[in-house]
Amino acid sequence: RDIFGFENTDEISSCVIECFDKISDAAESYSDLVSPWYGAEDFDEANLCFERALQVVSVNLLVAELRFKKCECNESGDLSNDGIKLDFIVPNLLHCVSILSRYDTSDDQIAITLELKCRYYWLASTYYTWLGHRCNDISISKDADNLSLEYLDICLESLSEYQQLGGEQSIKTPHLVSPDHRHGIHWASLSVDVLMSYKQYLLSTVVVSKVRQDFHTISCQLKEGLSTNAKALSIAEDQKMELSSLGAKLVNRYKPGKEKSNEKIEELFNDFILTHGDHIINIDESVSNNWEIAISTSKGKDVWGNVWSAIPSTKTESIEQVSSALLSSPSILQVLSCSLFLSEGDTQ
Repeated sequence: RDIFGFENTDEISSCVIECFDKISDAAESYSDLVSPWYGAEDFDEANLCFERALQVVSVNLLVAELRFKKCECNESGDLSNDGIKLDFIVPNLLHCVSILSRYDTSDDQIAITLELKCRYYWLASTYYTWLGHRCNDISISKDADNLSLEYLDICLESLSEYQQLGGEQSIKTPHLVSPDHRHGIHWASLSVDVLMSYKQYLLSTVVVSKVRQDFHTISCQLKEGLSTNAKALSIAEDQKMELSSLGAKLVNRYKPGKEKSNEKIEELFNDFILTHGDHIINIDESVSNNWEIAISTSKGKDVWGNVWSAIPSTKTESIEQVSSALLSSPSILQVLSCSLFLSEGDTQ
């Protein structure tokens, strides 16, 4: 990994992945090459010595780390192709790392294993965080967040064991850094302080998944309360209070001036695009370039189509959205807007 500390990490990462893919393409064991894997996919101490097992885990872990960096940074390349490969590699690495940990080895070999274990669980934690933030399916996003925290805790435990064996206080990971996209200190090295700080960040992102889940539950309750003859949506006082609380949690997370506020605003935009991207694609570019028309409240619907009304701007629009099937997978901004409007008094 030393070379990553002196050269352009993104260029080296691309070279490593390209070389690995070419070797995998040439190997007879890979027919349709859905997910290249170096060495045995399954092994134990009886059929593979520690040195060889270590090699299998090390090579596949490095390639997985670099593939994930490429996906997250969206560098030139096939994002979906790398994503499909990671869908196989990350869970399979979990299996291999678990087996490697059970080998009867010396203290030095245990330290090497713990370093790899720590790197793997850090990869898994950040990978599932990334998946959760890219998914607008509420249940999948929640499960991904839970896995992220679970794997981060194991990463912390492994690092603590590594230090107790006389290892360094931090594990250097310069290959995870990207000059243009990854600037946090948690990419350059892993230490207890760094990982604990990142855990606090994860806990704050879990708030969003929990709010979205709770909002979905309330909206389902409200829809169930509608009868075919009902002319208006009826919201109980306790539901208004809960909606108000949900809105307040999101406002507190995304209000300007807080730590990592720029990253959180970017999170809002990415979530909006993920949820409403299909509507954005259908916008007439020739019209939307005329900003006098584009920002006009009277002409906005003509220019922006469904995007214009995706985020309700009145209580009436919020009621209409909750009463329909539009909020099966709501964006964060939809949840925020609807929660604040529907928690107001005199909502029928």
